[in-house]
Amino acid sequence: MLSRRSKLMLDSVHPQGRTPGDSLVVTRVDRVARSLVDQQIIVHAIKAKGAVLKAAEQPINTSSAAEKAFLDMLGVFAEFETNLRKEHQLKASLRRRPRVSTKAVRQRSRRRRC
Repeated sequence: MLSRRSKLMLDSVHPQGRTPGDSLVVTRVDRVARSLVDQQIIVHAIKAKGAVLKAAEQPINTSSAAEKAFLDMLGVFAEFETNLRKEHQLKASLRRRPRVSTKAVRQRSRRRRC
């Protein structure tokens, strides 16, 4: 399932004005999609229209196999970075939860025995 942002990017590919030979230019590749799957769907849709994806701040142009491979590698690292960020946020949120002291746990267990 595509993310909302990726759907918006994909919608921008489909207007009637897109013709073979056009280029869709983005500032950076990480602005295209957050996941590798979304990125590949978008690039495939652009290629199906006969257009190419180019990045203004990076040497990316999907017109050749080597540059498409480089784009996919960047996508893998971007997704890896996103997943690391999610893991760190989860760990941080678990650390913020209030902890029950062992003393309180012992007192509760004593009350239950009586």
